Amino acid sequence: MREPQLPSRIYTQVLLLSSTLLLTSCIITYKDFPNIDVQSPPQSARDFPIYFQVNPSVLHGRGLVRSWSVFDPPSPSLESYQELARAFRETKLFAQAIASSSPPEKGIYCSIDVVHKWPSQMADVFTFTSMVLLTAFPTYSDTSQDIVQFDLYIDNKLKKVYQYRVTRVRGMWIVFLPFVWINLLTPSREETYRATVDQFFLDADKDGYFTNY
Repeated sequence: MREPQLPSRIYTQVLLLSSTLLLTSCIITYKDFPNIDVQSPPQSARDFPIYFQVNPSVLHGRGLVRSWSVFDPPSPSLESYQELARAFRETKLFAQAIASSSPPEKGIYCSIDVVHKWPSQMADVFTFTSMVLLTAFPTYSDTSQDIVQFDLYIDNKLKKVYQYRVTRVRGMWIVFLPFVWINLLTPSREETYRATVDQFFLDADKDGYFTNY
């Protein structure tokens, strides 16, 4: 087998260096999601179940649907959806959480959707410029959002829609290289999703939908 020629090796090394800089010069965190004490359940467990369904995301662009983006995750990851379902299954508020594709004739049901809103065009332009310059140009974006929506049904009738916003904050700059460890201390997308579930349970319980059922 022939050895790779020198230009190919140089190209590969440059590509690896570029990828490394892009990955290690970026700090990502999330804001605007509910900040609650998840260790404190709203009330003691009810003796009836809750039914739920986690639906596929709806991707919204600037008035149009976009199928992908170089600079922003195109949709919540599988792990994020799994975290939503896990948060329902592990709730201590109900006797049981049962996955169901449709509301039952009798009982409490919640349909969960995630609407993803893309970054602004200006954020894309600045991010692209930073990438071309190997992150020598600083860029910041906080216009990418996930709207986690909970449609609450009781006895097959829609009672209320709860929405919670999760904003993705991303900074990219070669100066951030020594501080990339900060990413280990910031909340993950999955943790923010779980927080929205906990807040939904608190708000719906406060509104009396679980107590007066």
